[in-house]
Amino acid sequence: MDKQQEEEYWKTLKANPQASERFTLIDHYTYLARNSAVHYYRLRSSDDVEFNDYLQLAMLGLLESVQRYDPEKGASFSTFANYRIKGALLNGLEKSTELRDQIAFFRRSRRTRITSITENNLSENDDHFTKLVSITVELALSFMLEDAGFLLREDMLDDELYNKECSRILSTQLGMIIDNLPDKERLIIRNHYFHAMSFDDLAKLCSLSKGRISQLHKTALTKIREEYEKLNQNLDFEF
Repeated sequence: MDKQQEEEYWKTLKANPQASERFTLIDHYTYLARNSAVHYYRLRSSDDVEFNDYLQLAMLGLLESVQRYDPEKGASFSTFANYRIKGALLNGLEKSTELRDQIAFFRRSRRTRITSITENNLSENDDHFTKLVSITVELALSFMLEDAGFLLREDMLDDELYNKECSRILSTQLGMIIDNLPDKERLIIRNHYFHAMSFDDLAKLCSLSKGRISQLHKTALTKIREEYEKLNQNLDFEF
């Protein structure tokens, strides 16, 4: 593609943003996206993100550049596009890292909760079946509290996964019950489920051992379960 032909393509695209010439321009400048992807992939600090993901983010930046470029403003397309490709890459990688961190946190949190519930659910007076039922119910309650935490962070609420009205009712009921817990138990439940604070951080905050936080977490779940059952006993529903 010579310079004159490219200028004609940009004029056509400015008059009609959906013109087929945009595909020719994208194909012609794909090397800009690939060069940026290679550059930042070489600078990576870990192998969590594959090269194809870098290239995909760079291509998104290129597509946006073709859509927004105005040749009448004087800057060359390469200069304009390189800036936007870099932004798309860095922003995309940052969001990807945040998402992976969130997923990793929730996985660690769930393992910690399972340990808290199972290790503190030992009673010589209960048979194995009773213990199993208790553990299962309190794990379910733990997931409900996690969902209530999502509800409070509206940016994470997915309309396809949640019935808003039912979720809000559940969140309100659990919130009332949690507000009536003893101070430390309330602090642990609220900060862990609603503010994504780990048991380790809670231990530092409360000047307690992680094991003690685990015990208080289990005690709080038992109280929440009992109060929730009382609150909904007229609905013929039980955990």
